[in-house]
Amino acid sequence: MTSNFIRYDQDQQHLLPKNVAEWVEEDSLERYVSDVINHLDNEGRLDPFYPDDRADGRSGLRKS
Repeated sequence: MTSNFIRYDQDQQHLLPKNVAEWVEEDSLERYVSDVINHLDNEGRLDPFYPDDRADGRSGLRKS
């Protein structure tokens, strides 16, 4: 009997590549968007989207 399942190997080292960027082409839209977000974050322009740190160490996210 045949099946559509990939053979299970308990000794398999990795399910994904060590670097997920190996799956993304150099000139892809995904890489461009990632680079833009990294640039905006480095410039501090994404700071309004991050919650403030709390003195008690708990998350600054609000429950809705």
